[in-house]
Amino acid sequence: MSQAGNIKYLTRSALALGLASLSLSSCEKLDQDVAPRNAATIGANAGQLVAGTTDAANSYFASMAATIARIINTNPKAKQVLEQLASQQFDGDYDVAYQTLLRADVGGQSFGDLLHNEGFQTDPLAAGLSQEQANRIIVAIPVFIENWNSMPVLQATYIPVGVPDSELKTVPTYDGLGHTAEFTADLKPLQESFVNQEMRLEEQPSTPFVVVSLGERLDESGAVRQEFTPLYKQRLKQQQEALMQTSARGGGREEYLRGIKCDRLGEYEPAIRGQPEFRLYAASSYNNSFSTSSPVVVPYKIMDGILFTGSRSTFDYGFDPNMLLFRWNTNFSDFYTMRWIEEDGGPTIKLTLDASYTKGGIKFGGSTTIDFSHWEDDDYVGEQAINIQDANWRYYIYSYYGSNPLFLTTMESR
Repeated sequence: MSQAGNIKYLTRSALALGLASLSLSSCEKLDQDVAPRNAATIGANAGQLVAGTTDAANSYFASMAATIARIINTNPKAKQVLEQLASQQFDGDYDVAYQTLLRADVGGQSFGDLLHNEGFQTDPLAAGLSQEQANRIIVAIPVFIENWNSMPVLQATYIPVGVPDSELKTVPTYDGLGHTAEFTADLKPLQESFVNQEMRLEEQPSTPFVVVSLGERLDESGAVRQEFTPLYKQRLKQQQEALMQTSARGGGREEYLRGIKCDRLGEYEPAIRGQPEFRLYAASSYNNSFSTSSPVVVPYKIMDGILFTGSRSTFDYGFDPNMLLFRWNTNFSDFYTMRWIEEDGGPTIKLTLDASYTKGGIKFGGSTTIDFSHWEDDDYVGEQAINIQDANWRYYIYSYYGSNPLFLTTMESR
């Protein structure tokens, strides 16, 4: 595809209009939040499951989704309470910690009492889940929460444990209605009463629905990971703004990330998971000896898993982070490497980027690489080499859906 053809997908005017329109609605706010990936802080085993608990977790989630659907479709107060808790966005998305939901007051009863009265085992450990799984359970309203109150019937589903997003094509959904004749005497729903239909994940839902899952944004203890807390994100924004205001203009080139866009977001983060979590890794190298004949090549990490998150429409329409990456002076190599992933969790593994030192088309010091850490289940988006000879304002496409760009960014060198 030609450079001119690519421009129609992400223009400067489109970005400006997108930023203006996104500021009009709290449900479609721009979360230009950036945070470094810190494996030591997050925990090397974050997202790792205890063997033997996957089947128990999936059975438990299916039963919880069916029971919650039945409650909110027959108890208007419970429906209201769930929406109010999700709107608090305790982890930055429309999620509710399971333990918080259990304690919530619903007209004099707790939500946990309502679940128990329906025959649901509210203690996940008693149902065979691991402690980590129990800590990380969330109940979410990932999309269209603004339409919640207008829906006469709501559906619920769950994200199965142990299934990568790339392999998760359909999930059962439950509305909890029409099954009274199939209940047991103690109000426990029969297994065959659960499944109403299957919702294809490739299709963006047009109505809100409830999703039970393990929280992507929670650590092993159930606490919100620091990069998703408001205070931490605000501090990072302030640091970035200060850097942009005080950095020198001219002389050396400064590299800015000026646009991010993802068409068909469901290819990387199905709607069932709500907001995406894209991370940027970037690396280069520089000459530490000021010698052009035999330079001392030093690898350089530009971005170590910086996080970008926000509403799904933000990424679909495209937005401008206007983020300074680094100052590209004459000691740096003539290129740097950028890689994007969409975070899904799992055990920590190694990610390697090319950081070779090249000047004028000549490589010095052999093949230099830099290792990062990321999670095993993360989705690979794409990788690009940004060359010093590239135009000062240029689009870079990291992946395609057929012949059309799927994920692309705009880079500016000033």
